[in-house]
Amino acid sequence: SRPVRAAMTPPAGEREAQPPQGIAPSPEQLAALRAGTEPGDAGPVFVAAGPGAGKTRILVGRLEYLLARGEDPQRLLALTFTRRAAGEMRQRVAAALVPGASLPACDTLHGLAWRLLHEAQENAGEERAADAPVLLSEDAALRAFSTANPGLSRARTRELWEALALARERDQTPERELAEASARYAAHKTARGLLDYGDLIAWLLARAPALRGRWRHILVDEAQDLSPVQLAAVRALLPEDGSGFFGIGDPDQAIYGFRGATGQSAESLRRSWPTLRVLRLGQSFRASQRVLDTARALLEGRGRCGPLAAARPLGAELRLFSAPDGRAEARWVAQRAQALLGSTAHSLLDAARAKAAPGELDGSLAPGDIAVLVRLKAQIPPLAAALEAAGVPCAAPAAEEFWRDEQCGRFLAAAEGRWRLSRETGAAPLPSPQALMAATGPGGGDLWPDSGNSEAEALRESPAWRDLCRLWNDCGTWDAFFDRLAWLHEAELVTARAERVRILTIHASKGLEFQAVFLPGLENGLLPLHRDLLFGNATTGAPDAAHLEEERRLLYVGLTRAARGVFASFAAGRTLYGRDLRLAPSPFLETIRAFCRQSALTRHVRRNEEPLSLL
Repeated sequence: SRPVRAAMTPPAGEREAQPPQGIAPSPEQLAALRAGTEPGDAGPVFVAAGPGAGKTRILVGRLEYLLARGEDPQRLLALTFTRRAAGEMRQRVAAALVPGASLPACDTLHGLAWRLLHEAQENAGEERAADAPVLLSEDAALRAFSTANPGLSRARTRELWEALALARERDQTPERELAEASARYAAHKTARGLLDYGDLIAWLLARAPALRGRWRHILVDEAQDLSPVQLAAVRALLPEDGSGFFGIGDPDQAIYGFRGATGQSAESLRRSWPTLRVLRLGQSFRASQRVLDTARALLEGRGRCGPLAAARPLGAELRLFSAPDGRAEARWVAQRAQALLGSTAHSLLDAARAKAAPGELDGSLAPGDIAVLVRLKAQIPPLAAALEAAGVPCAAPAAEEFWRDEQCGRFLAAAEGRWRLSRETGAAPLPSPQALMAATGPGGGDLWPDSGNSEAEALRESPAWRDLCRLWNDCGTWDAFFDRLAWLHEAELVTARAERVRILTIHASKGLEFQAVFLPGLENGLLPLHRDLLFGNATTGAPDAAHLEEERRLLYVGLTRAARGVFASFAAGRTLYGRDLRLAPSPFLETIRAFCRQSALTRHVRRNEEPLSLL
């Protein structure tokens, strides 16, 4: 058997709620992680696992179990939807193995394709490896599409680009105008040695017949989010009967229809593999029963995972606030967050705890236990401002730092080497980044390829490059630039360690958990989202039923990020995108209202009493 230690015991700090440290898996978890592994029982398996049911634990436990049974790690593949989740899974498996043991592959589907593409080029020899394509970021891909189709307006370019992305994910043949624009875009990429993320899946599909049989077991996290073309790629890597497939996910959290994911479920997967075995996890190790019941009621019988029972007897506090405007709503969020964090004065803290009703949160939370979840990024600034004004430390999402960009990172590494050499030898100072990029020959061409190179072109089109140049222009010299960069790195590390209230979109919160969650902006037009109401366009009618159901599932995701506290709110009016809006409360509130303690601002009338004159 493989060297495995502490099998199926999760380390501390896991991103999803799990049973207490050292507790063995429950019988239903154990049955799920072992399903389809016995001789003669290698058929496809799908596990329906609701919020907090321990999806990550099951995946890692299954990998450990297979390794302990003697499976070759090179024949195990685990697929997730984010690089962060893939990295966490690798760390979890490595922690369970004897140091130095081989690890199974844990990656995203796009990351797997990119790795295999480079592997194929290396096997083809040095000449092919030297012509390795450049992978475009999402922004760079859109600009390349625009460059390839110069006759289109900006709005039409964006519209066609989104339609093309959707058609590719759904494996649909585009109509004439879109097909022509797509062909010009493909020719533009081919001439410059460029690839986008959609090309990676297409390459994997084409390569799949030669790869079939390489992995005996393929595990897929968040299987409900597989788009049709991604599911086709997974199917192509497996035997016809699907043996070796193990998917785990929650169809009730399928929230990526706008990206082409159609919401895979036991029914849709059975169409691919009629012998699919389906199991369900019925316990949540994250949330209180009141939170689970509220979220379940929101689905109004549409849920596909079945009811969830809380594994622990947790109390809960659920509130619904009606605000006159967005500013009052933001102040309420800040005040409630202050109350959840408690006071530095023990007497005030004790008083707050004494007033708390049974089951309510008592002011003992840390900032990292709290999240504010919004539907649109435009809602974030006023909420962040209100929290900061109230002295509540908060963190809002920022643009990806330019030094994390792969191409920018390579450029910076080369430039730093040349900068250090010039300082040590007393050579002429290094020119600006723009000059280095454009230079040829002795002026810098050996540092970075000339401007005609496809990688240089892709880098110049990226937001990361503009951020790099902006910082360099602010500094003026490479000495000052690298000094500032060192401080920025340090600030980033400090921020990562700091305890802050998180403000993020509901989409970005998926897979995370908090003790208390705020859900502001529950209005018809915001959640469910209806852009005609927000932007004042001539109305095209109500959103279709599929869109409304995805918005319902999105609110379900937001509610189930909370373990013990849900603080929902809506406003009679707010300013968004420079427009004054008066939106009706969300239709979803009709369901969850009955579970919440409701409050609103009341008008106070001040009386000025004056004594009567004696004259």
